[in-house]
Amino acid sequence: MNPLTVIQDSLYFFRRNLGSIMLLCLPVVILEVLAKQALSNAMSADTSPAYELVIGLFFYPIYTAALILFLDARSRGEDVYTRDLLAMALRLWPTFAVLSAMSTLLIMFGLSLFVVPGLWVMIKLAFCEYLLVLRKLTPFMAMRESMLMTTGHFTRILVCVLSVYIPLWLL
Repeated sequence: MNPLTVIQDSLYFFRRNLGSIMLLCLPVVILEVLAKQALSNAMSADTSPAYELVIGLFFYPIYTAALILFLDARSRGEDVYTRDLLAMALRLWPTFAVLSAMSTLLIMFGLSLFVVPGLWVMIKLAFCEYLLVLRKLTPFMAMRESMLMTTGHFTRILVCVLSVYIPLWLL
């Protein structure tokens, strides 16, 4: 599939469902921001940024799993309640938190070896969150399966990922 088609379909989906996505994710994101703000107010200025990373790893699995479940339900034409999605996301939280921590560490390690290894790891793990949530794989199996699924599609996935991240980095 052409990366431009993927991006166009994604934009169309998010434009049509922006209100529902905001209702689903915004409360959790606001809690995350408030927790990070409380932490930065409680700690000194020279405190390690690892604390904020831990807070992010606490909240990220909740809203990401809920968003993946929402995307899956809407793609199948189903309507789901926000509370049901958040409840399902909370049940997935322990395994998703492990996956997020491992992925973050691997990507950060790759980025510390210069940018290219970090991008390679990021692309190879592109599908692991979806595999964990939708196929109920363990974190290691989701990472392994994602590595296999991205074989032969690296450039296409890289174009899609960079077309999203580059504008965000420029902000």
